[in-house]
Amino acid sequence: MNRPENLEHELTAWFNDTAAPRLPDFTDDILRRTAGTRQRPRWTFPERWIPMSVITLGRRTLKPLPWRTIGLLAALALLIAAALAVYVGSRTRLPAPFGLARNGLVAYVNGGDIYTVDPITGARQAIVSGPDSDVEPRWSLDGTRLVFDRQSATGDALVVVDPKRPDSLVATQIFTLLDTDSIAWSPDGQSIVVRAQHDGSSAVFIVDAATGKATLLPLDVTPIAILYWRPPDGRQLMMLGGVETDPRLYLLRIDGGSLEEVTIPKAPGPIRLNGWTPDGQRFIYQRGEYEQLPMVTHVLDMATRDEVLIDAGYGHVSNDGTRMVAIDDRGRMCVAKLGAAEPCIQVGQLSQEYNGQNDAGVQWSPNDEWIITRPPFDEGTASLVDPDGAFLEQPSWLGDGGESWQRLAP
Repeated sequence: MNRPENLEHELTAWFNDTAAPRLPDFTDDILRRTAGTRQRPRWTFPERWIPMSVITLGRRTLKPLPWRTIGLLAALALLIAAALAVYVGSRTRLPAPFGLARNGLVAYVNGGDIYTVDPITGARQAIVSGPDSDVEPRWSLDGTRLVFDRQSATGDALVVVDPKRPDSLVATQIFTLLDTDSIAWSPDGQSIVVRAQHDGSSAVFIVDAATGKATLLPLDVTPIAILYWRPPDGRQLMMLGGVETDPRLYLLRIDGGSLEEVTIPKAPGPIRLNGWTPDGQRFIYQRGEYEQLPMVTHVLDMATRDEVLIDAGYGHVSNDGTRMVAIDDRGRMCVAKLGAAEPCIQVGQLSQEYNGQNDAGVQWSPNDEWIITRPPFDEGTASLVDPDGAFLEQPSWLGDGGESWQRLAP
């Protein structure tokens, strides 16, 4: 009966002996290693500055995320990034409205219908077809839409179309005596300027490209020629106004309709407008006609009013603003530099000449590598000319014509 009592006594003694504090054998080694280590400064302890209740609350509420949740969030982030990359990559890059661009499709007319042709592949596509007589297509400066003249017995209407959606036609009112040479897109692609008759006089209209609504601009002078949007923003139009015997240059401000006369040296002969350089700093105009030789082109610096004179006329400025294709006094096509009074160098063949009276009779390719000419009165076929003077074999894609060359982003 005494054995359980002895067992209880032995267990109690063992527990007391085991719980007695003792130093481990490696205590001396630990003290030697830590003796040279400085104690952590008191200010580094969060508890010294922040109440313990706040710290413990954060530890209770900020629970660690499971690895599965982290993986799902990472996968979702990758999917969003991929979708954004696809969206950005699928958006069509648009070219600047002025300056060099990449060559795109060429628009032309065949049998009163509007077509485009790819100069690289030769592939053709009918954009607008039907019983209407459609002529003179013009690409917008961003290369996304076409505007053309729809002729009828009662007059002419401008029609805007997106070639990717041929059914997206937007037509304007009927104009009287619409000047197709004056059809010009604004740099932002929202408007089109055109000159036509109004109440028996020449007038300027601004057409909303989205709705087709045409607004008559109230002018104090009579416009007598085509107008040119001023680069780079198109807030102004250069206009020739007055009368044939006393023509004058005017800058027309679009937002307010105000006119500012541009002073130029007095000289004999009528004036023709030839366009801006891409920076909007110089304007090119012509004095004299082919029937009233000599023809002289004036390169006018808008800041200083200094001029460079070139012995040629009916000029068209290259996209980079350094050259102009023109017609010399002997009726030959030539190319001249705009920066200096140098001779206009002959290019092309006599059979490739263009009608200087028709502003749409000649155009530079967007990259300035070629020039397309249309024969006078469209009697013949269009030609491709090298502005550096080399002879070119005529491509088959140009056989049906080439009225306007699409600009693409470089």
